[in-house]
Amino acid sequence: MIKSHKQVGYVILMYISDCLIGNIPDTMGVIDADEVVRIQNLVFNNVFCKHSGTENLLYQEPDYPYVKLMLKLDTREFLNVMSVTFSHPMCLPIHQIVIDILLHVMIEEGQNYTPLQIGHLFTFLARQKVANSFYLDKKYLDQAFRLPCYK
Repeated sequence: MIKSHKQVGYVILMYISDCLIGNIPDTMGVIDADEVVRIQNLVFNNVFCKHSGTENLLYQEPDYPYVKLMLKLDTREFLNVMSVTFSHPMCLPIHQIVIDILLHVMIEEGQNYTPLQIGHLFTFLARQKVANSFYLDKKYLDQAFRLPCYK
């Protein structure tokens, strides 16, 4: 990845984090509380959408392209952004959805993720399990423990 692309990626990560916890950058003054919730939903729905909506019949887009892009940029930092987001009470309803998507992308599909990235995922999950309650299917643990052995 080109250095300038990485820099833009980190700015986007910060923007995502700020928007999801309600610290929405505003150059026009105060944002109404209803508008904050609407923006949070828009950002979440765009980052965690299954497809970008730009699919071309000649190109089959992979599931969750933006999540994969953020994981490719910096797995640990993306998961840190999610941790900060989950520490905000307004974001608890999306907790299980995000964890399911991350498990699907990194474990079920499991392509091109290093043992270090998988380690970051399970460190993230362990920290989340202590702070919040969520369901984690045993099959993911079994698959995750086998992945480093085969790479």
